[in-house]
Amino acid sequence: MSASKSVHCYNKGCGKEFVPSENNAKACVHHPGEPYFHDAYKEWTCCKKRSVDFTEFLNYKGCATSAHNPEKPPEKEKRKPVEDVVEEVAVNKPREALVRPDSSAPLVPLKPEVTASLRKALDEQLGKLTLAGGSGAGNGKEEVKVGDACQQRGCGKLFSGPERLVDEIRFNY
Repeated sequence: MSASKSVHCYNKGCGKEFVPSENNAKACVHHPGEPYFHDAYKEWTCCKKRSVDFTEFLNYKGCATSAHNPEKPPEKEKRKPVEDVVEEVAVNKPREALVRPDSSAPLVPLKPEVTASLRKALDEQLGKLTLAGGSGAGNGKEEVKVGDACQQRGCGKLFSGPERLVDEIRFNY
């Protein structure tokens, strides 16, 4: 290689052509960090210079000085395609379909089961409903009293006590 032949600098942010015989420790101004891309922002990790415009990002002057680097950096390893990863994952076998019983078979009653979380929620709701005698305003308070009007528009019924609660299903607490 002759002394007059120029070589490309591979430092990030430099990219200039230089003559190796004229290369010195203060010849190259570059970014020692990596470029970082997140959302619309482009940023150098070394000096935290940030931009949303790619051309502006590429034109940021470097933050470090050193000699030009004539050696091309090794290429980063490429990720495997997602399809290869999916093939390696074991797939669960589907269960065999249950056989539907004949319609003439006797019906089996199911036993209802109240779990602890449902029982807790029901107890909390029952605690909020304090039914007391006497007349009340019935204006959306937690306590419903005998004589309170239903809060549902168009109903107009009056609450007559907990013993009639089943009959007055449209009563809105």
